Amino acid sequence: MTYPKKKIKLSAENVDALYLEPGHPAFKEIFDNANDAILATHDSCVVHCYVNRSASEMTGYSFDELMNMGLKDLVQPEEIGKIDDRLEKCQKGVDLPRCYETRIVSKAGEAIPVEVTVTESKGKKNGISFAILRDIRKEKLLQHEMNKSLN
Repeated sequence: MTYPKKKIKLSAENVDALYLEPGHPAFKEIFDNANDAILATHDSCVVHCYVNRSASEMTGYSFDELMNMGLKDLVQPEEIGKIDDRLEKCQKGVDLPRCYETRIVSKAGEAIPVEVTVTESKGKKNGISFAILRDIRKEKLLQHEMNKSLN
């Protein structure tokens, strides 16, 4: 792959060129090939406007099922209060870390610890929120084994 040698400075004129609508081919390519689960939601919607293959693989839900769900539908019931608290603080303008840990529940009922990174993209037409979920089961297992060996 060849990268351009000239750096391009972002300006008000060209920054919107970086905004990709969910139907844009590059958006789909990035989404569909990511190893982490990615869930996208329009500002005005409660359900996802797009999810990737990794989200289906991690949760066991089909693409269509996930498209009719929101992030809170996946979160373990004991964790919903924490998610609601984060959302309320964000709406009040409290600066929170974009990355946090929670647990989701797969279609089979398995609790899956995940690291969630939330980001927003504001374009000319609307905004999209992205939740990137990284499966951290292996890390949690290693951490447990390490703690066990130290005791």
